[in-house]
Amino acid sequence: METDLRIVEYRAYYFSLRFNFKGDDETEYARVKELVGDNKEYGGDHGVPTPLKLKISVIEPAGERVIVDKVVSDLRLWSWGADHFFKHIDYIKLKPGIYRVSVESLQDAPELIGTPTALRIYYDQNSTTLPIN
Repeated sequence: METDLRIVEYRAYYFSLRFNFKGDDETEYARVKELVGDNKEYGGDHGVPTPLKLKISVIEPAGERVIVDKVVSDLRLWSWGADHFFKHIDYIKLKPGIYRVSVESLQDAPELIGTPTALRIYYDQNSTTLPIN
């Protein structure tokens, strides 16, 4: 997937995959939980491998300039809610500007078919903006 976004505050932004399930379906919860694995703090497994290529470019008047181009293979459960799980990809400091974000799956994962999955980009609401130097 690829998307363009406008950043207005210099701060650290979190990138993660969101795996959805029907919140009132215990069987579906258990199935998706097995796919995403456990939080590394608890020493659990990774679930279904989900290696990704993350590429972020800043779009400037002179053209597009790549600022992040990396493979992330150690995705682990980061957090969860009543109807979703998140696997953390990375957190990256971005200055105000226009960016193109590309996330490419590097491995087929047929186990994920039928599991709604999305890219989430967000920041901690309790964090402060960073000074631009």
